[in-house]
Amino acid sequence: MLTRRKTALINSNITLKGMLDAIYLVLIPVEGAAPEALHSHSACSYEGGMVVFGGLNRRGVPLGDTVVLRPNDRGFSWERIEVQPPPVPRYSHSAHVIGEKLVVVGGVWLHSDSVPCVVVINLTTRSSVELSLDTTSVPWPLMLHSFCSELTDSEEPELLLIGGGGNCFSFGTHFNPQPVTVDLTLALG
Repeated sequence: MLTRRKTALINSNITLKGMLDAIYLVLIPVEGAAPEALHSHSACSYEGGMVVFGGLNRRGVPLGDTVVLRPNDRGFSWERIEVQPPPVPRYSHSAHVIGEKLVVVGGVWLHSDSVPCVVVINLTTRSSVELSLDTTSVPWPLMLHSFCSELTDSEEPELLLIGGGGNCFSFGTHFNPQPVTVDLTLALG
């Protein structure tokens, strides 16, 4: 039986011919306290492991936790990062690691007065800053949840956001009508 505290990764093996040769499980020892079960979180590659942020727990509560799965001599170990000030909890966001910074974009949170924009978490100093986005030049509403994002250039960091939207009982389903870009130069400066 696989348990979340003892094992971590699933791997597959596909040949270049496109034929599925074999699918196998690789049991990897994982030490430390695992984060609670969650979904609608982000997970990004970081220093040979991954950094996990936010999401919804089993009770449907948004989280603002930052947890790193770090490689070690025996497999991996979980490390919870205490970030100050704590990021606003959110889910259905997107995230990217750029250098030592985790850039989290959009999502859903419980503050009704605004929508989540960008939080930059410095994984070295364990500090964060919440930034707003000027959305006056894009069609409203811009729904920054359940969308895809891609870092387009590491020299002049910019995110390309595509898709996203959601259901509203008042007006039905909304889809963001066009891709938008987010210039990260000031956020990473």
